[in-house]
Amino acid sequence: MTLERPIPQDARAERVVYNTTAPVLLDTASSEQRAERQRVMGELASDVVHDINNLLAAVEAISRLLDMHIEDDNLGALVRRLSRSANTGRIMTRRLLDYVHDDGNGCEPVDLAEIVEGELELLDHIVSRQITLKIDTQDSDTKVMVDPIRVRSALFNMVANARDAIKGAGEITIRQYVVPAVGDQPMCQVLVVADTGCGMSPEVLERVGQRYFTTKGRGKGSGLGVSSVIGLAEDVGGHVEIESTEGKGTRVRLVIPCI
Repeated sequence: MTLERPIPQDARAERVVYNTTAPVLLDTASSEQRAERQRVMGELASDVVHDINNLLAAVEAISRLLDMHIEDDNLGALVRRLSRSANTGRIMTRRLLDYVHDDGNGCEPVDLAEIVEGELELLDHIVSRQITLKIDTQDSDTKVMVDPIRVRSALFNMVANARDAIKGAGEITIRQYVVPAVGDQPMCQVLVVADTGCGMSPEVLERVGQRYFTTKGRGKGSGLGVSSVIGLAEDVGGHVEIESTEGKGTRVRLVIPCI
């Protein structure tokens, strides 16, 4: 499936790159502080996840009730979409703690192209009307072993970050393609989200994978979006690459080995 062309790459000399395959050295005090914050976040998630799930259950139940009494086909389709989204949200809240200490129980054979194409309507609602959303997926028989709920969460996080980086009009391109095996490197599926936003400085890019790090300001970002994408990749033997140029945009590549 292809909708318009992908965003062309900028000159390599102008880009700075973050790659999760490279070692990251942290001082002991910083590591201990992050571990403590992670523990506190886990406890907080444990306290609120049931309440969030109950709220989403109410939304799902009400939307199904509305669907039984709506005669307008277009409005009915929107209500059914609301019900499906609420159900997905309930699944995500039930797995909230697994994002911190995932045991792999939710993994199954998945085609990343099917994930992207199945969420087009919701992705279109995530971005603003001033932003052009372009999709480019590759037909193949390959699969990756991964939790589809976590993949959807990663996709939404990457697209939301791309949206927030664009002030006014711009473009976001979502690409999925297969990279053949080369030498010791296995065949992989790659999910890319590229934007024409503000980009990142080398100093920001160096910290972008850290949990709780955000440039969005208080109350606007948790600092967990990129780190959750990286966590997903590492849990399934993949990696994340981030390329960014200040004033031109950012490209995030999620690479996952095929089964």
